[in-house]
Amino acid sequence: MAMNGQEAEQMVEAAKQHPDQVAIIDHELRFTPMAQLAREHLQAGQIGQVRWVDVTITLPAPSGGRKWDWWADETQGGGVVGAVGSHVIDLLRFVLQAEVSGVSAHLKTMASSLPDRADSEIKEATSEDYASVQLTLIPQAAASSGIWGSDHPASPPYQQPTDDRMPEIQAHVTLGLLGKAPSCAQMVIGADAGGAVLNLSTGSLEITNHQKQVVASQRGSGSAFQHGTQLLGAAIQQALGPNADRSALQCAASTADGLAVMYVIDAMRASSRQQGSTVQPKHIELEW
Repeated sequence: MAMNGQEAEQMVEAAKQHPDQVAIIDHELRFTPMAQLAREHLQAGQIGQVRWVDVTITLPAPSGGRKWDWWADETQGGGVVGAVGSHVIDLLRFVLQAEVSGVSAHLKTMASSLPDRADSEIKEATSEDYASVQLTLIPQAAASSGIWGSDHPASPPYQQPTDDRMPEIQAHVTLGLLGKAPSCAQMVIGADAGGAVLNLSTGSLEITNHQKQVVASQRGSGSAFQHGTQLLGAAIQQALGPNADRSALQCAASTADGLAVMYVIDAMRASSRQQGSTVQPKHIELEW
């Protein structure tokens, strides 16, 4: 959405000045049947309270090897956190209906020197190509009940809820772009009475109960990123078409959603600069 939370705040304010215009963020994974079905079943509590999530996305180097371009330049917004991590954060928030309350991150630049795409001159890469992130999330009901202390984006630190019905969710995210590592993109969810696997490579979903019986599944239609982009594009056409059916964008990420994601990314970068110390992202009150 932006380079940082401050820029994202300006975009949110600009969108508020033009309420009749469509202003959404390109978080296309929300539109996939996989994400929609997972959200529905988790909300219904079919596999109990979610306790942990593990997300792994590894991207192999392009054919011919990696080159220096904007992806390798931190000042241009390059790196796996902005390109891929932003989508992961939004997917976690959307599927779990939860907010990130704590972040511990290690962001690394493994390939520090790359040949320039234009002239093959060796240049320094400054953006991260590897990220290991631990997130603590709390259910939206807790985030909306005053636990945060204030609705202002710079609200006081999150306080541990004492209600056992709203426990924390621990999520670990691994993002990698290096060498010839095999491609992998999936989200595994563990709950009290079952689990779910969202395969982002194929767009498929399988939810099982504690007896390992499949209680819901979704056949994939190829890459969730590609399919989601197609579905988002179709929704935009429907919303801006002759019938102006804005309901097609009901599940779209608003600029406020994008701001919430940017606050988490800011916290990730701050945590990494502090050798992985836990950082609490700013909070914004959202309409769920």
